Amino acid sequence: MMVSQYITGHQDLDRTLGQRLLSALVRRDGGFPQALQTVNLRVQAGVPPERLQSTLGAEGDAVREVPVQIATAWYLGEVGERRPQGAGREDRAANESSPGVEVVAYEKALMFAAVADVLTVPSYCRDLPGYWATPPGASGT
Repeated sequence: MMVSQYITGHQDLDRTLGQRLLSALVRRDGGFPQALQTVNLRVQAGVPPERLQSTLGAEGDAVREVPVQIATAWYLGEVGERRPQGAGREDRAANESSPGVEVVAYEKALMFAAVADVLTVPSYCRDLPGYWATPPGASGT
């Protein structure tokens, strides 16, 4: 959680969601815990967030991708890579055999927190159907 807080800049992250994201990241890559430990050592050493990625350059791809994987998991609520959907048989076969994306969270994804004061999570309604038809300040629902 400390590494997630450091990378996202959010101190109030949901611990249960954090555990679910970690489990999904480990299912995707069994070497993730070791790579995460290397990143954690850099965080504990006080490497500034804006320099973290560059200090991981010599550690190899698995370690260098950890901050991106963590940020993506928290902000999108999913783990894995989306592959472009092609129309050809080869594209469909490649997508069916690839691990794809595991959705872990939807409404608690951090991408919605940034705009929560203005927008609702897509497919959620703020009020009764048609609430947008009432002019601001008018009595209504």
